[in-house]
Amino acid sequence: MSVDQPLDPKLNPPQSNLARPERALRSLQALGQKAKKLFLLEGFLGVFLVLTGWVIVSFYIDYLLSLPSFVRGVFLVGGSLILLSVFWKRVVRSSVGAPTLEELAGLVERSQPQLNQALITAVQLTKKSHRSAQYLSQPLIERVVQKVEENVSKIQFNRIFQWDRFKKKGLVLAFFSIQIFGIALSRSDLAEVWLNRLVFLGDRSWPKSVVLEMVSPTENPLTIALGDEIPVEVAVLKGNPEEIVLKRWSAGSPVREEVLWASPDGGFRTVLKDFTEDFTFQISGGDAVLEPRDVKVQLRPKISQLAVWCEYPEYTGREATPTNEPLRIGHLRVPEKTQVRFRASSDVKVTQAFFRWVPRPRGKKPVVEDGTTFPPPGSRPLDIQELAQSTTFIPVEPGESLSGSGFEGQFEVTERGYYQFHLKGDEGLVNPNPVSFRVEVIDDRPPSVRVLEPRRISEEISPEAVFSIQVRVEDDYGIQGAQLEGMHVERDEQKVEDGKTLVLPFDSLSAENPQDSDSEPKEAQLLFDSKKLQLKPGNRVHFTVMATDFGNKVGRSESYVFHVVEKQEILQILYDRLSLVRDQIVTVEKRQASARKDFEGLQDDVATQEVIAKDRASRFIRSRQDQARVSLGIRRARDSVERILMKMEANKVGDEKEKAWVGRLESSLKQLATETSPQVEKEIQTIRDRINEGQAKPEELTQVIEHQRRIGRELNTLALTLMEFGDFNGILQRWRDLLRREEEILEDIRERIRQGTDTR
Repeated sequence: MSVDQPLDPKLNPPQSNLARPERALRSLQALGQKAKKLFLLEGFLGVFLVLTGWVIVSFYIDYLLSLPSFVRGVFLVGGSLILLSVFWKRVVRSSVGAPTLEELAGLVERSQPQLNQALITAVQLTKKSHRSAQYLSQPLIERVVQKVEENVSKIQFNRIFQWDRFKKKGLVLAFFSIQIFGIALSRSDLAEVWLNRLVFLGDRSWPKSVVLEMVSPTENPLTIALGDEIPVEVAVLKGNPEEIVLKRWSAGSPVREEVLWASPDGGFRTVLKDFTEDFTFQISGGDAVLEPRDVKVQLRPKISQLAVWCEYPEYTGREATPTNEPLRIGHLRVPEKTQVRFRASSDVKVTQAFFRWVPRPRGKKPVVEDGTTFPPPGSRPLDIQELAQSTTFIPVEPGESLSGSGFEGQFEVTERGYYQFHLKGDEGLVNPNPVSFRVEVIDDRPPSVRVLEPRRISEEISPEAVFSIQVRVEDDYGIQGAQLEGMHVERDEQKVEDGKTLVLPFDSLSAENPQDSDSEPKEAQLLFDSKKLQLKPGNRVHFTVMATDFGNKVGRSESYVFHVVEKQEILQILYDRLSLVRDQIVTVEKRQASARKDFEGLQDDVATQEVIAKDRASRFIRSRQDQARVSLGIRRARDSVERILMKMEANKVGDEKEKAWVGRLESSLKQLATETSPQVEKEIQTIRDRINEGQAKPEELTQVIEHQRRIGRELNTLALTLMEFGDFNGILQRWRDLLRREEEILEDIRERIRQGTDTR
């Protein structure tokens, strides 16, 4: 605008009577137009600064806090209102209104203090509407106006506005704008998320510096069994968090925290255990927070009640399990072919139930299963019924009842093994390691047969022998019958299988049904009469004793042989055995002499002592043991003589004098074995006890030595008697041999005479 142009009516109100400073007013009008543009520019600059600040603040707050959509909406509306307010105040109002001449003069005065308020005075007092001018000196005002007009050219209007303030705001705006555009270009994903969340109020999540992934468990919610453990594994897909924290809480319980430990493969792990109720856990690390996981804790289905009934095979004679008194223990030890019926229940509601039988042969290890397959191979389903407080499905005590689910079935025991119940609850939980109920099979073993008499496998008998064959029979259930089975062979050269069959029953062991017999061992005897069986010298009888149980299992004794010989040969055999008894007695006599000498030596050692010292007591233990061995030797000799006497009676050999003599020998040995020698043992023990009490004197040993000496004399007497009997028996035997030889010669002569007569 030129100085000669008319003033703007808005900037130049009607003139007063005083001359106005036209040049100054035109300069102020030009300055007003410039100020309007500057104010508009500053307004836009402020709007952009507010917008930039809102973008930055909204970005960081939502990035750090992940504001919910409602808060983001409030944030968007609030930012929009602030931006509109700034735009109205700084832009709209600056573009509509313009500063007055007085305001512009004030700006000039503040920037040009050397004017001393002259410019603003000239502008205000020359206004026509100014009421204060009529009270002032006109010449004075004119001189002020004239002075202002003269100095207008000296006023520096271009220095009125300070551009530094605009530059600073522009630099700030440029700095933050470059950052925003740089981030938007380099991280377009962040820009898109910001637009989605802060502008469009979407639900897209901010990309985190740490990204975690739950490897296990994957289910949510997760149903777990009480007592189980939950392996928790988290993988770090992005970032490098210092630690991964697991928070766990449940209703009415405080929050528990634990730090996951780093595994070699780069993940983080922990194991949750010792929980008894439902709970929730959440994993966080760095700026990553995974969604909460709910865990439901349930009971695994398992057998809570079990009732078993057994129906045993007929051959056992055992009664079946009573209906109202079932077996409460699932482990069984029953005979083969037992029918087993079961009823079981679970307190937890069951949707599937399976029965499984697993054989377990002896000598083989059981199969180890992982429990992951449901149902396992070889299982068979069971019918399930709901137990609404039942008291009849399984007999229970008064006042008790069942709940949950029940199932029943049966199986036959044919081999050793175990059975299991595999269950699945209504929550889908199974029992991967069910209880295995063992079943041991009681094999129907053959009866055990032992022959007590005769004791020897091969025995010589006379043609007139009459004696008892004694047996001991035992079976696990009972004996149905027993008998002697053998073959009568008439000649030595004849084969056993060519002989005549011989069967002799043991009547006392016969039973008609299993109830008439039991598993207790039984002894029975059978009278064997050689004369009734028409046995002759040179015959043999091969036999065994057989017993049969009610399961048709047969037990056999060892095989025995009876050799039928002449009575004189039997007698000679028995006399030979008496010679062996003599050797036994001589050995025992020497043992007794040795024991006596040791005791006499002990007596000499303590002879000078008034009371036998306690440290000598240990030697009396050995002395008593020596005497006990003497007693044992005498008993064995006595048993041998007793059996010889029994054989003489059974085979009808020897006259009454010989039997009486052997009987007296047996009686003497019996007295030594049961009375005299045991009495010496007791005396030695008594002395030892008195030594421990500090009361035994050396002279007490004399009686023991005397008794030992007497036993030795009696044994020596018996040995001499048997020796004389042996010498006499030897002479008698040679005489008998001569007679038999003479008889054979006479028989040979008669045979030759008969042959010669037949020839003629």
